[in-house]
Amino acid sequence: MSPARQTIPPAPPSRSEPPTIPWTGLTVIVAVAGLLLLMAIPDLAPTPEELLAERAAIELRLEAESLRSAIADYHADHGCFPGRVPPVGASFAPEELDARWFERQMRMHSDGEGHVVPQSLLTHPHGPYLSRGLPRNPVNHLATLRMLAKGESMPTHADGSTGWIYDPATGAVRPNAVGRALDGRRYFDL
Repeated sequence: MSPARQTIPPAPPSRSEPPTIPWTGLTVIVAVAGLLLLMAIPDLAPTPEELLAERAAIELRLEAESLRSAIADYHADHGCFPGRVPPVGASFAPEELDARWFERQMRMHSDGEGHVVPQSLLTHPHGPYLSRGLPRNPVNHLATLRMLAKGESMPTHADGSTGWIYDPATGAVRPNAVGRALDGRRYFDL
């Protein structure tokens, strides 16, 4: 009798060895994917300077709207814009303008002609329109006003010498601040 031949079945393929990919090919794929991601994702984090500029622009818009609203309220109560010197007897010049009167008429109680007193009286029922005074321009930090003279046009740009530019003929107010907000608009146009 012949010895029995035993057959050994072949070993199943090993699953522990992954197929090999050349490292250079994998490196190129990862590098290209990384570059595409860097190009696709914008730089979302603003710099500290940009954050301060945007904060100043927001504050500037709020202060400008507060000042414009006060001027509109004065106009509604008096039929003219603040800054006109009120009549005083026969020496009154009806077109005389004065920035000091603008501030007084905004901060104090007034009668229908624009005369002011520090406290509320039955004869002076209007105002105050700006109880804390002329707002500070948050960009150039000035709480001053440049009042345009009669017939003078509103400038086309800011020079930064005052906080605000005011046209008493129209009631228009512009921030007198040089620079731009993050959205590209000039502070002067806010």
